[in-house]
Parts: sequence; C-alpha cells; structure tokens
Amino acid sequence: MKYTVQLVKDEIMQMNHKQLEEIVFAVQMRKARLNAENRRMFDVGDVVTFGNAKRGTYTGTIDKIKIKKAVVVDDTGTRWNVPLNMLEIA
Repeated sequence: MKYTVQLVKDEIMQMNHKQLEEIVFAVQMRKARLNAENRRMFDVGDVVTFGNAKRGTYTGTIDKIKIKKAVVVDDTGTRWNVPLNMLEIA
C-alpha cells in the first residue's frame, strides 16, 4: 500500500510514545544509509555543481569528503562546506 505524506502524518498523530520511538529510529537509520550512499557517489577531485535558487549555481572541485558534507573549492578559490545531498556531478 502506498502512503501519501498526509496519511503518514495522520497515522503519526495517533501513535503512542513507544511507536513514535520506533518510527524515529527507523528514520534515523534511513538517513544514515542515504548519507553513506551519498559518500560513495563522490571522490576527491570530482568536479561538481551546487547552489540554490537565491544564490545561483556554483561549480567546483571536491577537496575533502567529510561524514555528511564535502569541502568544495570553486574557480575563485573559495572553499564551500556543502552537504553531500546538494552536490551533483558536473
């Protein structure tokens, strides 16, 4: 059965404390797995793009990969601490 976000929220509002703890644990495990997958996608030296609608898009090279973020150096030499989920291979 496919849940929509609103249905999941409605179900959460009906749960007791123990059930909520189980949901929180499951979400934490899923986030950890996604972070691990993101780390494996990139290597030091990869050219990547990142940014947002307000600031625009930047291109740079990965200098260091941390647990949840990467240090990216752009063309001007500025070092950015970018979450791995915001990076895309250029």
